[in-house]
Amino acid sequence: MPLTNIDEQMYRELPLINQSAIKHGLKSMAHMKAYIDGKIKFSSDALSLGSLVHAVVLEEDILHDLYAVMPKIDRRTKAGKEQYAEFLRINDDKTVCTQEDWDTAMAMRQAVWSHPASKSLLKRKGKTEQSLTWRHPLGIDCKGRIDLLLEGKGRQKPMIVDLKTTQDASPAGFARSVAKYGYHMQAAFYKDGMVHGADRNCGFAIIAVEKVEPYAVGVYILDDEALSQGRKDYEKVLTSWKDAVQSDTYPSYSDAPETLSLPEWAVTSEPLTI
Repeated sequence: MPLTNIDEQMYRELPLINQSAIKHGLKSMAHMKAYIDGKIKFSSDALSLGSLVHAVVLEEDILHDLYAVMPKIDRRTKAGKEQYAEFLRINDDKTVCTQEDWDTAMAMRQAVWSHPASKSLLKRKGKTEQSLTWRHPLGIDCKGRIDLLLEGKGRQKPMIVDLKTTQDASPAGFARSVAKYGYHMQAAFYKDGMVHGADRNCGFAIIAVEKVEPYAVGVYILDDEALSQGRKDYEKVLTSWKDAVQSDTYPSYSDAPETLSLPEWAVTSEPLTI
């Protein structure tokens, strides 16, 4: 199953290494194993809004099968409680969102489609939510979930497009997000996955859209240095994981005392005031 459009639940159940596992592996092998074993779960309003924006931008044709907007209901009254229960019953197979989040997501969608570079990408022929599996040369089975995979045509090579919501989509601001959240690792991981799993050399573009007005948009291609660093980082984690599995030992932090220095931002010639 190198490249397919299985649903997200089936994808999540595949017992393979994904980029989220690798991000936990940056902390330690103990954290990576805990994530893989399903003992680390993370959910937040930011992730919920990101998923909604993803759906309204990339999955418009099935959007109303995925989401339902919660109407204004006075749940203090008997009639309101009954109306609320009926709404949940009717929409028990959907993700419920607030009207505020729905309106924000739609405004962000409009901003993405109004941006010349992102509109140019989204208008190209491609497929959304493509699940990719491959065996890394280290002998580790991996998987990835691609937001949008564009077909190659003429001089245009195939392109992986990743949609990110952010606080700051400016070049300087989003570069910090790339480093902080490991987007360069994800880019290298997916690009390598397409080579090993689908025998295709793809580009990788990120559409970044801010979560507050004016919902500014930036479209970015990572340079070779960023991709090289991302590959180095994720392969280091995979190597450590391979060793951990072989030895059945999953260390966290150092067993011995270590000398700790303050981060650079905390070092000052003036005394701190508290």
